[in-house]
Amino acid sequence: MIDKTDYTPTMKWAIVGSRGMLGSETLAYLSTRGETVQGFHRGNLSLASKTSEIANKLSDFDIVVNCIAFTAVDQAESQADEAYQANVSIPARLAHELAALNTRLIHVSTDYVFDGLSPSPYLPGSEKNPQSVYGVTKSLGEDYVLAEDNTQVVRTAWLYGAAGNCFPKTIVKKLLAGQKLNVVDDQFGTPTYSGDLAEFIFNMGTGSLDARILHGVSSGDTTWFNFAREIAKSLGLDEGLVHPIGTERYPTPAKRPTNSILTPSAIGPYSIPHWRTAWQRASNLFFSN
Repeated sequence: MIDKTDYTPTMKWAIVGSRGMLGSETLAYLSTRGETVQGFHRGNLSLASKTSEIANKLSDFDIVVNCIAFTAVDQAESQADEAYQANVSIPARLAHELAALNTRLIHVSTDYVFDGLSPSPYLPGSEKNPQSVYGVTKSLGEDYVLAEDNTQVVRTAWLYGAAGNCFPKTIVKKLLAGQKLNVVDDQFGTPTYSGDLAEFIFNMGTGSLDARILHGVSSGDTTWFNFAREIAKSLGLDEGLVHPIGTERYPTPAKRPTNSILTPSAIGPYSIPHWRTAWQRASNLFFSN
């Protein structure tokens, strides 16, 4: 339950990319909080429009959250121009135009800006070294956004939610069909629920700009294999249906980070819950127990 006792809505929010997984979740969360919020998508905002038209559309807002991204990691390897447009050009243009309006921009990024070779979790200030087209474009997008004042970047990882495609939906569908699954057990990260990230973004927007880069992820870490077993457990199915394999047995066009563990950021007393706690709370969105 949301506690509204210590906060009175005072700002106007715009969610760019409001029909995607995170965008729709953030729009719904802010609406539930009583915030003044509007969603923007291809149907009501063309980012190919003249600068004056975009500025006019967004001029009445205090905070803009950019959830637009080309997230098809493997497709980005062969569609680099499309990935660059969504992950670099759009956030760069938004940051530049919103700076002139003195409007705050919160831009969503990813663990893929790192190479995945660190023996320890990545800090917000850790050196970036992306290893895929997706990672390179998201890293450049961060740089353009942070070159302007009044901007912040929130990195997340292993995001899942009720809207759009995600790992739990794939696993649930296959398990309910009685399929045995081979799932990678040597890539480490933190599953993060999009509803929790939406709350984290709200706390960013109502907080200070002291930290320009934050990690909006759950605490704890796991592998894709162990996450799949947790999903099977939630279904009441035999966890033995899920079998571990190495990355070498599941080749993909884009290189995946071995270590996607980000050190979670906290905003005052708020931080995103442990990934297992979050999954237990969110799992009913994917199936009926």
